[in-house]
Amino acid sequence: MSQYAHAQLKALRTRSGYSQQKLADLLSMPQSSYAAYERETYKRQFIPQELALKLEPALVGRGTPPITREEVFALAGMAVPSSAPATPASQPQEQTQRFAPVAVESVFPTGGPPMVRDMPVYGTAQGGTEGTFLLNMTGGPIDFVLRPPALAKAKTVFVIYVEGDSMVPWREPGEMVFVHETRQPAPGDYAIIVLRPEDEASEPRAVIKRMVKRTASYIEVEQFNPPKTIKYPTSEVFRLYRVLTQSEVVWGV
Repeated sequence: MSQYAHAQLKALRTRSGYSQQKLADLLSMPQSSYAAYERETYKRQFIPQELALKLEPALVGRGTPPITREEVFALAGMAVPSSAPATPASQPQEQTQRFAPVAVESVFPTGGPPMVRDMPVYGTAQGGTEGTFLLNMTGGPIDFVLRPPALAKAKTVFVIYVEGDSMVPWREPGEMVFVHETRQPAPGDYAIIVLRPEDEASEPRAVIKRMVKRTASYIEVEQFNPPKTIKYPTSEVFRLYRVLTQSEVVWGV
């Protein structure tokens, strides 16, 4: 079995008989947010503890053999909480709060400032031209990662995981990029281009590219693998976010 949590989570969900949509409904979260945890780009050893606590009443007792509490909490690297009784899978789910930052700190060995695991991850961005974007700015983060010291006061920066290989060698699949929520990209910047959904029931699509040109009628971007340029009509662009440079991540914005 894969060492990463996404494969183990998918195996339990499949064993339970739930579709991604059904399980997401039980967890009171968008399907696109839940799906991010099962994607290969979610290269984490464990899922957030908050997610495991929400999964327990939905999964325990389902499947063949029945899913155990130990299996669910193992996804988050947790021992079974002794104070939390098992909840049958058929019991109605209660609304829960959005994930909160994990209270974990990592201190530099040189005695520098602490790194707190409170930088929100809002999803994944496709590197290819089609791009199924799983950004979930309204539904809450799917995870938290350590906040670089230079971004300690940057409250409008979030993280996404890159999918696909169209931006190699700039970014490999599964790498993190830091994105500014309010700063607009300019030609030469790397950008997240969120495209308007086709209808109200659809999720917004998006791509991560390098901006070449921006006019009143279109945005021209480039990808590296294979090399090509793409034009998106301005009328199709829903949002734009600028990807921070390595210097900005290290030295601040």
